[in-house]
Amino acid sequence: MDFQSYATRELAAVAEKLADTAKKQLEASTAQLTANFDSTINRLRTEHSQLVNENERLTAENAALRWEKQEMVESAKSDGRRPLIDRLTTVFERIGNSKTVNETLIAAGYGLAGDFNRVAVFAGENRLAQFGADTPMLEPNSQSAVHIGGGQW
Repeated sequence: MDFQSYATRELAAVAEKLADTAKKQLEASTAQLTANFDSTINRLRTEHSQLVNENERLTAENAALRWEKQEMVESAKSDGRRPLIDRLTTVFERIGNSKTVNETLIAAGYGLAGDFNRVAVFAGENRLAQFGADTPMLEPNSQSAVHIGGGQW
């Protein structure tokens, strides 16, 4: 056997071993990348499923809150006016039954007592009535007195 044939055969054997090693490394790398890809895809699918479930839960919760808010708004619209309407009805009945201007002023003061802590009704310098908290009497010129009309007290 000559040297050239020997070298060719040895080089071919080395090339075959290198190709076989490269093929095995390629297969191992491909298997590892495929496993990593599959793991990532499965994790993303799980996270997507969790996000979908959370989104559905939040959507249902928002719908329930919107419904509850609408119910509260409707309730406030109807129930919130009821005491005011009842009080106004009573005030207008009192005004309608009044025989004098002073009785009419007192009836109007009674209607304001639901919105203020204390209400005092004056006719000129005369105190006609005071409604509300048991505190010192309101004076016509005090800071808490509201003057209705154009005249002085």
